[in-house]
Amino acid sequence: MSIQRLYLKELLTFDESELEFDPGLIVLTGPSGAGKSVLMQSVLSSFGYGSSEARVCEVTLGRPKKLNSEAYDLDEELVIRSLKRDRTRFYLNGQNIPRKALQSLFSTTINYLSVRDKSGFESETLLKLLDDSLGSRDTIYKKLLKECRSRYRNYHIKLNELAKIREDEKKLSELIEFTTYEIEKIRGIDPKKVKIRN
Repeated sequence: MSIQRLYLKELLTFDESELEFDPGLIVLTGPSGAGKSVLMQSVLSSFGYGSSEARVCEVTLGRPKKLNSEAYDLDEELVIRSLKRDRTRFYLNGQNIPRKALQSLFSTTINYLSVRDKSGFESETLLKLLDDSLGSRDTIYKKLLKECRSRYRNYHIKLNELAKIREDEKKLSELIEFTTYEIEKIRGIDPKKVKIRN
């Protein structure tokens, strides 16, 4: 699922704002207090998660392949609109829809994380997301990524081999040190050769 358009009206510092998005990963950046969290909360509230301060919030998106409903007509392009007056009302392609029904409808499509929840944003997960996105569009990138992964696996094999060599070297060094100590101890006693006759 990808959001194509976001329209907001009377949202705190935004009098009226309209954003259009290209397919792929979208990153919102800006200084603290610029309104990133407020903007994201408005998007999430359009799918029934939390509430928005916007008087009007409209999200346009392509219909996810697995999204079906017997209760609501779903076109290939979906428009979710929330209007806030005395209370917030939600509309899906012009059809009135309760918040819980909206949330339930998109529950398999939306992965909502709270501000405090960092799961899903580990470096490995983000890199996989970027690699998958770039690899699906660029065959050269996909080929280079495959080669890089192969080299990285080989690097880890060699790294483990080096660690084993260093461990063996350390044990050998300890053995040499112990043997040297024992030899010095024996020399300290100053043993003499004695001939034993029968």
